[in-house]
This record gives sequence, C-alpha cells and structure tokens, in this order.
Amino acid sequence: MQDDVIFRPEQFFHTFEEGLKMPLDKIKSHYENLSNISNFNGFQIWLKNEKEFSNLIFQNMRTARQCLLLHLSQLPEADFFAAPPSDDVLGFALKEPDKPNSISEWTVLQRMINLLMENPDYFAELIHDYFETDLSYLTSFGWSTFPAFFSFFVTDQHCNEASYLIKKFMNFESNINKIILSNMLSSFFMCSFIFTSALWSKLYSNITQENTLTNLGFMKLLINCISSTSHLLSKNHKELIQIYFQKSPAECMNFLLNDFLAVSFDIYFKRNELSFQIKLQTQILHCFHNFGKDSPSLLRDKLISSFISTLNDSSNLGVPKMPTINELRKFPVIISYHDVVVLCEIINIKDTSSFFGCKTERIIQHKSKYLTKGYEPFSFDRILGVIPKDSVLETQPPSLFKRWFVFCSKIPEPINYLKKKEKEKSGDVELYKYVYLTEIRKYELDYLKLRNSLYIQTLMKSNQKLQNAMEPYIQSYLYLHCEALCKQYLKKKINKSLTFGKIPSDKIGASIHCAINEIYNKREINSIISFPLYCSILDLFEIEPDKIYLKLISAFKQIISLNKKMVFQKILPFRKWKKIIDNLCSRLEKSFSLPLGQQYHALLQFVSSLKLVDDMMKAEKMVISKFNLFFAYSVISLNNSNILDLYLLSKKITRKNREITHEWDEQIINITQILDAGMKSFLGTDKHTMACCFSYQFAPLNLVS
Repeated sequence: MQDDVIFRPEQFFHTFEEGLKMPLDKIKSHYENLSNISNFNGFQIWLKNEKEFSNLIFQNMRTARQCLLLHLSQLPEADFFAAPPSDDVLGFALKEPDKPNSISEWTVLQRMINLLMENPDYFAELIHDYFETDLSYLTSFGWSTFPAFFSFFVTDQHCNEASYLIKKFMNFESNINKIILSNMLSSFFMCSFIFTSALWSKLYSNITQENTLTNLGFMKLLINCISSTSHLLSKNHKELIQIYFQKSPAECMNFLLNDFLAVSFDIYFKRNELSFQIKLQTQILHCFHNFGKDSPSLLRDKLISSFISTLNDSSNLGVPKMPTINELRKFPVIISYHDVVVLCEIINIKDTSSFFGCKTERIIQHKSKYLTKGYEPFSFDRILGVIPKDSVLETQPPSLFKRWFVFCSKIPEPINYLKKKEKEKSGDVELYKYVYLTEIRKYELDYLKLRNSLYIQTLMKSNQKLQNAMEPYIQSYLYLHCEALCKQYLKKKINKSLTFGKIPSDKIGASIHCAINEIYNKREINSIISFPLYCSILDLFEIEPDKIYLKLISAFKQIISLNKKMVFQKILPFRKWKKIIDNLCSRLEKSFSLPLGQQYHALLQFVSSLKLVDDMMKAEKMVISKFNLFFAYSVISLNNSNILDLYLLSKKITRKNREITHEWDEQIINITQILDAGMKSFLGTDKHTMACCFSYQFAPLNLVS
C-alpha cells in the first residue's frame, strides 16, 4: 500500500460530490493509510528546494554575465563604445544586485520585457530600425543587453526565444542585419558552455602533443570531436548553423571557426588544468584561422554535418530545462542600468505607447541616472504565473465548509473529537466524510509537492553541470583581466628604474616589490582576483640564475641524486598511486615552458591533486599520510629545478609582502602551506643546502618584454 501511495498515487476522489457518496469506512480506511505514511511534509521540502534552485539559477546567470562582460571589456574595439571597465565588472561579481527603486518601476520593466518577449517580430523590427540609424550601442547590445534580455540563455526556453529573434536577422538583403546578426550570434554561441567544455576536453584527450599539426589533420580530428559532443549543443544552436550555412556558407564558416571555436578554445585553455604547450596551442589557433574559403568543400560540409547530425535529438542535454510553475514561481532577472537605457533607446525609435500600454517614460526620465550607473546590475523576479487553485478543494460544499469552520473554532483537536463521536455512533456522518475527504486531499497535494521537489533536484543537477562547465571560462577571464592590468603597468613604465633585460641581482627585490606595490597595493583588489593578479605579476619576470643560485641548483640536483634509489624503493608498494602521480608529473612538466606565474599556478594545482591522491590512498589502505613520500618521488621524477625556482621566489615575495596573501582564498593558502611542508621535508635531508636556500634573497630576473 505504501508503494502505491508514494510511487503510483491515484486521486481518491475528483469532486466532493463524488467523495461524499463513498462509504464512510472506505474513506476512513484510506485516510488512516495515508496518515500513517505521509509525514514527509512535502510543502516545506518544496519551499526549501525551490529557494535553493532559484539561488542556483541566479548564480549561473551571474557567472554567465561576468564571462560576457569581461569578454566585452577585452574586445579591441572597447575604446570606441561604452564598454564596462573590467575592474567594475569584477566589483559587480561580489556585489549583490540592487532591486528597482519602486514597485511601479519594477512593474513597468516587467511589463516591457514580457511584451517584447511575447512579440519577437515587433522587437526585431524595433532593433533593426534603431541600429539602422545609430550603431553606437550595437556591441554592448550584442554582449550585454541581448543576453540579459534572455536570461543569458541558461534554460532551453530562453535559448529557443533568443534563437527565434536571431533568425529574424538572417535576411541578408539588409547589410545592417549582417552586423546585428554577428553580434547576437557571438554571445549566444559563447554561452554554450556545456558543449564547448566537453568539446575541448575531448580534443585535449585525443590530440598528440608531440607531433606537428597540419590544417587537414587537425580539422579531421576536430570534426570527430564535434560529432561525439554535438548532442550537448542545443537544438536551437544547430538550427541556426544549418540556416546560416544554407544562406551564406563562407560567412557561416568564418563565424564558426574564427568567431566561435577559435575564441572559445583560446579562452578555455588560457588557465586550465588541461593545458597545451604554447607552441602547439599557437599551431591549433593557426589551423582555425587557416581553414577557410579555400578548404575542400567536402570537408566544410563534414564540419557542418558534425554540428547538426544530432539536430533531431530532442534531449537538449547541453542546456537545463526551463522550470514550470510547479517547480519555480518566480524566475530571477539580472539586467544592468545600461541595458535599460539601450532598450529604451530601441523602443523610442517609434511611437510605442499604444503597444506597451504602460508609462515607459517613467523609466526614460531616469535615463541620465541609469547612464551614470552604467553596467551596474539590478535584479527583480519575473512572475512565471499564478499557481492554480486545486480544482478538488474548489468544489467544497459551502454549507459543509461553513459548519466545519465553526466546529474547528470551538474544538482544539477536531479529528480526534470526531473519532470519539464515531465510536459513540453519534454525530453528523456527512460532516465526518467531508472532514476526512479534506484531509485526504491535503495529503495528496502534499505528495504532489514532494514529487515536484524530486523533479527540482533533477533540474538542479543540470544547472550544477552548467555551473561546472563555466568554471574554466570565468577563471580564464579573470586571468585575462589581471594580464591587462600588468600590461597597463608596463606601458606606463611607472618605475623608471625597471628596464627590460637583465636587472642586477641587488635590485631584483626592489624591482619586483615595486611592481607589486604599483599594480597590487595601490588599488582596491577584489578577493576574486587576488591570486590571479599575483600570478600575472610573476609573469612579468623570468629567472636568470647567477653564480650563487647555480650552486643552489647544483646542490638541489645532488639531493635528488642521493635520494633517488631510496625513494623509488619506498614507492613500490604504492604502484596504483604511482601511476596517477606519474600522470600528474607529466602534466606539470608541460607547464615549465610557460611564464613564471602560470608555472606557479600549475605547481599549486599539482600539489592540490597530489594531496587528493594521498587522501584517497589513506582512505583505501587505512594508513598514515604518505604525502612527503609522494612529493619526494614527484620532485625526483621531474628532476627539474623550476620547482625550486618557483618555491623560493614566491616564498621570498610573499614573506616581504604579507598583505598579498590576505585576500587569497583559504584553499590556496592551505595548498601553499602543504607545498612548504613538502619542500622542507625534501630539502631537510641536506640541512646545509636548506639553510642556503632559505637565506638566499632573490635569483636574478629579467623583465619580460
């Protein structure tokens, strides 16, 4: 009976008229069965899950927004339009978006957005007419306003609505349509995070890093990888590719290869645990750019086919489903003041007062205030609808309901009272039936809420998948921002004594600390970029060993040589874990050709992974930590002094600039402490060398031009 109620519920009655005709014993028996098992409090569980679900969607929208705005701020043409400074974008990432100043302002905004969404043909007409006369807001519209209007494409419904609008600009008889289309397509495809993350991971695992790539060989590999991951690209994206290629093959190929795939690839691998050697990554980017109009038509057809071969697949695994009113009553909206200004400008291209039927001038009159706030976000909830009243409870007989209401106001425990009256064979049988039927329906509705809660959990998994897919992109954008800050520093040459080329060893400390002071300490640094910015500062320099440092390196190599046999013997009982460590070492070794900051970042990622291996080993073998052994084995296997370089350089810098680490994430600080313990354990076998290492000031550096 319990299984029937929980997993295969059947509605006991459909109207009170029907229910009141049933025998009291049957009604009571069903009530007793339900009351014995229905203590799950489905409504409270649903409320809790709904809140968590809404917060997750909101976080996904904020992350997608940060990616697009940071991309917008890095565009070459950013100086020619009102692009948001990347410092501001990062500030918004930590700041909770404002709410509209008044209910009326929120109401007008919601009505305006709803009407435009319900009338995409009219919206497309307004967009076309506006940008035909003024292109100044076009880039920001494509990367900010358009994505915000469709909630940054975080659900299948928003993708569907956005793609419908995009299709309106695939009429190439108008040149302005081509320009508008290019901007809208770029942001729309860049937000296919689940697909591109799977694609680049697949490419990384299938490419041979040692071989030189040819255009043809790479494209064949790319086509195979796209074919195996295209099920993660939404149906809407595939339809746009198909239509675009049919109308203009050359422009479609250029967009896919140069504006979408090459850009996404470059950002994804900018600062990722999966990284190509610089030479190979450059070759791949050249393959994207070189594969164009002169490529064999058969191969171009295969590339398009690899995208759209799963067009008829309706699963849409690459984008979360839009929740219904049963899972979410309100859907969050994030939009910037700048976006509202752009929308108002578009709307005002024509007399739209009769269309909107609301006072949009209330918003328009605040235009100057909104322009001042720029890309600062605010949020409100878009009401998805009103939860319909239960049709069964709506059929309650008014007379019985009124009698029951009066009865309840007098009796503290009415159900127990009625049960007692039943035993005495007294009372109103029709009222008894009504009471039990009402409680039965409440249990049924509670179950429905529980079932909705379980479906919310399913939806949350797909939204968590989206969040995970966005992680490497947001990290890369953060590092791009930090690199831009450092480039500004070099361009201004704030420290005139800091010249390109070799710096005397006695000035190294002052030089690098000057760079830290000017870039790091003299600005308000958000915690979100504190560590990436530090790594970007390290990227400015390269180590140029002097005689003293060369002696340290020689001593370091001697420690490796002396400990090799012993460590290799001790690692033998851990063969399973040794294979994993060898793979981690291979990945770290590839990073040693990168700039210093990227090497240091890779080293900390390596230490974090090594600690995880140690934790797994302890859990399986029930033994004490072997981290120092695993670390020593790694250092000896790599046999590379870069580890010593990175460790000593960063240790000296952070010791003299302790404020640097104040805003670092606690996890990063823990990893640096684990690295410190591992290095001390390894160097500790030679006390003299360890003392020399820790007393050495700075290895000579070159400022990278």
